[in-house]
Amino acid sequence: MIEQPRLSSFILAVVSLAFILLASGCALPFTRTVYVPPGTACQLRKPIKNAPVWEKDKDGKKVATERNLAEGWMVLPVPPVAPGDLRE
Repeated sequence: MIEQPRLSSFILAVVSLAFILLASGCALPFTRTVYVPPGTACQLRKPIKNAPVWEKDKDGKKVATERNLAEGWMVLPVPPVAPGDLRE
């Protein structure tokens, strides 16, 4: 007669495997989260087609338009405009 494995050895194996996976970065494929503080410039990882952006027309007025953003471009938020600032 073949011996049945004990339940406690099975539970020990499952707990050991779970501990190894959790200790090595939670799970495969070992993804990593990087915190980027608000207002920090970031580099685009892949192109973005038809991104909604604000551009200025020939009279200097903001108009809503779309633009393709290339991979590798740096993007960052623009700080709020103070009253009387010439950027507006």
